[in-house]
Amino acid sequence: MRTGLTKSDVGPVVIHRPVAPAPQSATSFGGHEVLIENPGFFHPLENPLKRALVNLPSLGSVKSFAEPFAQVAVFAAAFYLAYSASTARLWLPDAILLVALLFTQPKRWWMFLLVPLVVRYAATKVPNLPFWLIPANYLNDILKAIIGASILRRLNGGPPKLETITGLLQFFLVAVVLTPALSAFGGAATGWSLGREFWHAWQIWFLGDALANLVLAPMLIYWFVDGIPDLPSVPRRRLVEGVVLYGTLIVLGYTATSGSAGELGSSPLLINLTFPLLLYAAVRFGPQGVSTAFFAVAACVIWNTKQGRGPFVGGSELDIVWIQLVLYVVSVSLLGIAVLLRESARNEKAARDNHRQAQELSGRLIHLQEEERQRIASELHDSLGQQLTLIQICATSCVNDVANPKNLVEQLYEITATASAASKEVRKIAHNLRPFELDRLGVTRSIELVVDKFATSSSIDITADLDLIDKLLPPDAETGLYRIVQEGLNNLVKHSKATEASVTITHTSRGLEVVIEDNGVGMDLSTIQAAGAGFGLSGIAERVRLIGGKLGINSSPGKGTRLVVRVDGVGKRETWPGDTGVVAGFSKPILKRNDQNLVPYIRVQ
Repeated sequence: MRTGLTKSDVGPVVIHRPVAPAPQSATSFGGHEVLIENPGFFHPLENPLKRALVNLPSLGSVKSFAEPFAQVAVFAAAFYLAYSASTARLWLPDAILLVALLFTQPKRWWMFLLVPLVVRYAATKVPNLPFWLIPANYLNDILKAIIGASILRRLNGGPPKLETITGLLQFFLVAVVLTPALSAFGGAATGWSLGREFWHAWQIWFLGDALANLVLAPMLIYWFVDGIPDLPSVPRRRLVEGVVLYGTLIVLGYTATSGSAGELGSSPLLINLTFPLLLYAAVRFGPQGVSTAFFAVAACVIWNTKQGRGPFVGGSELDIVWIQLVLYVVSVSLLGIAVLLRESARNEKAARDNHRQAQELSGRLIHLQEEERQRIASELHDSLGQQLTLIQICATSCVNDVANPKNLVEQLYEITATASAASKEVRKIAHNLRPFELDRLGVTRSIELVVDKFATSSSIDITADLDLIDKLLPPDAETGLYRIVQEGLNNLVKHSKATEASVTITHTSRGLEVVIEDNGVGMDLSTIQAAGAGFGLSGIAERVRLIGGKLGINSSPGKGTRLVVRVDGVGKRETWPGDTGVVAGFSKPILKRNDQNLVPYIRVQ
């Protein structure tokens, strides 16, 4: 326990059930990553450990009322343990407080921030402390935790996962450097007021806090994010490997820090014996494994220190600082290696999945192309070919019966009608290949017309709320956007069983956003991830990729589907090659379909 530098503050180690952000996961449609949001989960970091803490055996409102208090109770026990076991050279309560606030909604922080003050008064046994010391250190610590948790949550949009080098670097700068350094000034000031040398007190405070945030905080974060492994499904060889590794590491760590290693005694050099095993843990068991292994070594240090043994008790000040700095550097290096290896493995897997799905998409595209050719050939043969044959027969009849004016006129009428039908059939085939509305009316009016077409031909009430987006994209991208809306509506009408739907296109300073939403049966996105997407979603995803956009899908069974396409960096309307500079088709306002009626509606930036 730190006396003149007494500390004790932790936020909830447990997780409360947030109502807010939907979890996000990534899957691949058509060979590229698609963001999927699923409101069916209660939190983006759900795992068995958190469910065990959250899903307490209670009912209805009783559970809602009791759950936060149960979490506070678990936190209080963890905090008291850390407070009682810690030494000023490795001050664990601050790490627990930080992790607690990271995984708790800010509106409930106050419940957990009160606990450290109670524990501090109850557990501090040092006599004749100034009355102001405990409140001063308490305020210092909770301010540090609040600042650190607020910055990290804001940078990560919630609790940090430490899955990337960028995320690890953010955590290091905020939790290991910035907030401990600032807090150390307050701690050094209290130490100085008690007669201690200011910079020496600052050094002890800073290194103790920073090392704890490196040793304990990452381990807690990884266990909350990754969850408890399903031991029955783990291969026996890997289980044996883990038991041998961590058992050896604990024995070696205890021996190296207990002062019982023969002539070497409590030499700080002995801590180096654990480094090969820590590196092995980083390579074989990833960030979660190496952070746990590092904490096992730290636990040996703390245990021996409490027993009055080891370098933190009998060593010189230089030895103690040396051990702290070595642990500091090694923990950062090993965590970085573990995260890089995980990133590399994740990227390799994504590359393999993308390659496989690109091949599948290519095969489906070739198959679709052949089907399209067969369809066009069938239409040309069965419809247009028959009409041309009829024209030929009528023309031959006219030539052979030129002496009969009445029959000649009838045959000419027949030729005219058949030629007109053939002309319509040609336009229909051409429209399926390239919608003429895009060139004549512009993409906004064309999308409005296709929405109205689906609304008229189905029993679904579809509304269109469209910003004027003509000339914002190159012609190819406009065609892609048109096809995305067309395919999205086609899927909606075929599969959603909805009664209401909407298409919204918004142009802001950040870019374009297209939203297709319905109140239908929805879909289980986890099933789609496991089974792979049908051509509808794959085709949409591929078109989104080609226009440089991002695709998001928010859906769960019984709760409808929301498809979002975002294209960033779309600025003011421009003139593209072949463009006349005239926005066609807007002599009349866009029509908004509502309650089965077409009502004039326009919304222009």
